[in-house]
Amino acid sequence: MPAAAIRINRAAVLAVTQSIVKNDSEAIRVAAKSVPDLKAAEKDGTTLLDFAVRQSWQRPESFEAVRTLLSLGADPNHMNGHPNSLAMADAGHSSAPVLRAMLEAGGNANTFAVPALIISWMPGFEVREVWYLSVGTIIFQMCVKLFLLRHELRKRLRFGESENFIPAALQLRSLRIVRLHVHRSP
Repeated sequence: MPAAAIRINRAAVLAVTQSIVKNDSEAIRVAAKSVPDLKAAEKDGTTLLDFAVRQSWQRPESFEAVRTLLSLGADPNHMNGHPNSLAMADAGHSSAPVLRAMLEAGGNANTFAVPALIISWMPGFEVREVWYLSVGTIIFQMCVKLFLLRHELRKRLRFGESENFIPAALQLRSLRIVRLHVHRSP
C-alpha cells in the first residue's frame, strides 16, 4: 500500500513539474490538487516552487508558474533542513517579477547572510558580532514590515471623517475638564 501511495505522489509531482515547464497555470492548479504537500522536496531539497523559480532563470515569462504555486499555498520561506530557503535564494537570481511575487507572498529577504560573511572576514572577528548582526537584521525587517503594514492600512482604512470630527479621546478629556470645573466652582 505505501509503495502505491508513493507512486501516486510521484506521478502527481511529475504532472505539476510538466505543467510548470509548459507555464500552464490552469494545468498546475489541476495537477497540484493531487499533491498532498506542496512543500514536499526531493532528496536535494528542491521543492516544486524552487523548480519553478529555476525554470524562470531561462524563461522569464514563466513567473506565472511561480505566482500560481504561491497562490496555491507554496511557502517561499520553506527551508527543508537548509539554513535558508532554496526557492527564496534562487529568486534572487531570477527576474524582477519572480522576486516581487516571492516577496509579496511573504518571502524573507535575507538581510543577514552577506553582512555576516563580510564581518567574518574582518580581523578581530568575534562570534558575538554575528549575534548582534542577526538581532539588528530582525529588528530592521520588523520595522520594514510594520511600515508596509501601516502604509497598507492607511490606504485601505479611510473613514469618511467630516471636518467637525473630534476623536473620542478628546471628547472624553473635554468632559473630564468640564466635570473638574463644575466640582470646583463655589
